[in-house]
Amino acid sequence: MKKLFIIMMLWSLPVYAEEPKTVRQNWNKYCKKCHGADGAATKIGLRLKSPENIYEAMKGKTVEEIFEAIRDGKNKMPGFKKKLSKQEIEELAAHIDYSSLVKKVMDRRGQIEKELNEIQGSYEVLPECSQ
Repeated sequence: MKKLFIIMMLWSLPVYAEEPKTVRQNWNKYCKKCHGADGAATKIGLRLKSPENIYEAMKGKTVEEIFEAIRDGKNKMPGFKKKLSKQEIEELAAHIDYSSLVKKVMDRRGQIEKELNEIQGSYEVLPECSQ
């Protein structure tokens, strides 16, 4: 009778769904080992043929393609559909997509600055610009 009471008590306890982890928590737990803290491949990642920089490699990919790669895996990277919720995978995909766009803009900015320096170097004195 005592066992039945304990079982009934345990059965009646509310079950709370686990809160989704943050992108940083999931990155540190599942991605950092191969893709590093900043997206640059680690020694382990390079050994497993990870891209040298995940953000560089994902430039031009859609969020859906990134989502599918995280969910289902790609090449030697395992899929994470059993370890991460759909929301967590979406958030990681959005993070990678955003970081890829920032990388693309920063690369373009570097190229523009280089071109401006070359143009400025062509002139001994730059003409004044007035409004």
